[in-house]
Parts: sequence; structure tokens; C-alpha cells
Amino acid sequence: MKSEMKFIGLFVLLWVLIMSSTANATLVYVTEDNLEDYSYVVGDGTIGIVDTTSAPGTLTNLSLELIWPTSSDDAGIQITDLGDPTVSSIIGWDYWVKAPEYYNPHLTMFLDTDGDLFSDTEARVSTYNSGYGDEWLNIDSSGDIRFRIESEGGSGYSPLWTWSEFQEEFGDAVVEEIVISHYGYYISGNTAYLDDFTFGDTDYAIGIPEPTTIALLGLGSVLLLRRRR
Repeated sequence: MKSEMKFIGLFVLLWVLIMSSTANATLVYVTEDNLEDYSYVVGDGTIGIVDTTSAPGTLTNLSLELIWPTSSDDAGIQITDLGDPTVSSIIGWDYWVKAPEYYNPHLTMFLDTDGDLFSDTEARVSTYNSGYGDEWLNIDSSGDIRFRIESEGGSGYSPLWTWSEFQEEFGDAVVEEIVISHYGYYISGNTAYLDDFTFGDTDYAIGIPEPTTIALLGLGSVLLLRRRR
């Protein structure tokens, strides 16, 4: 009976944790079971979930290992079921990366501009990240960002824009999908790591939290609720 009560208590703590952390956002777990649904692979690139490294402050001790053997290979995450939001509706984004200098993954948005911004209707917009060294880094939409903009009509780099300035330029464009990978911005083969990321109102966590982590986080949520009362 006591063991059943402990199990029920743990379930309640988990439910409180999920409900409190996703009140304004959707939480999606990327696991071994559904990794294929989110994988973006080109050539001999490979992607896998590993427990050798994880970003600080993320939900699990797991991360994604991205291996790019040559400059023509690629691997990363691809999200296609965004629901066709406009750029102006995306409140922001962030993701954790770890890679040798100048080789970190980039966020690429595929936009349908409906012919308003270009002669064609498709545009590929990528964050242009310079190197940060072989350490975990959180890249987000809060600072000034340089974007690479490509379409059939040509390509080039934007000035340093805030996310709100980017939204002023592309606000009505529809985000059809996003990819987080090197996407052609590196010279030779490499291994990089990608951890939890957020786009708009959806949080993506790599793996499932361990039971101990769930219990501790759930207990913290209960204590926080008590304190608020």
C-alpha cells in the first residue's frame, strides 16, 4: 500500500511539474522512439542520443550527437509540424549547442513569403553564428543577430538585427519548417552536440528525465506552490 502511495505521489509530482512548466508552452520530448520523426540527415551524416554530455540547466542528462564526416554531409533536427505560424507570431527561440570553434549548428527557417518579399515565394533564413569554442552555449533571439537570407533571386547577409527588427522585415511570412544543423556553414568534418531547444511556444527536451530528477523537480514545484500560497 505504501509503495502504491509513493508511486501515486510521484505521478502527482510529475503532473504538477509538467503543468507548471507548460502552462504557456507545449513540452515535447525527443527520444529514441521518435528521433526519426525529427531527424535531418544528408549524405553520411548521423544523429543519435547520447549521455556523455548535456547542457547546463536542461531537463535531462542527454543530448543529441551530430556527426558530419565531410563538408557535404549534415545532421540535425528538423521540425515540419509547426502549424504554419507567421514570423510575427513567434515570440522567440533558443537552443543549446556545443562544438569546436566555427562549427556550431545554426537555426534555419524556411519561409513562404507569398511573393511579397522576393520574386519567388520561398526563402531560407539562417542565423549566422561565429565560433564560440568547444563549450555549451545557449543561442537565442534576445540579442543582435546576423541572418543569411537565400532565395532563387539571390543571397546575402542582413545587418545585425534584433528579433523584433527581423519580424518587421518578415512578419507576414509563414514559417513552414525549421532545421538546426550546420547547413553548409563549415569547412570539414566535425562532431557537434545539440540539447534542449525552443521555437515559439513549444519546448523540445532531449530524452526523458530520470525518475530522481522528476521527483526532485516535482518536489520543487510543490514547495514553490506552497510558498506562493
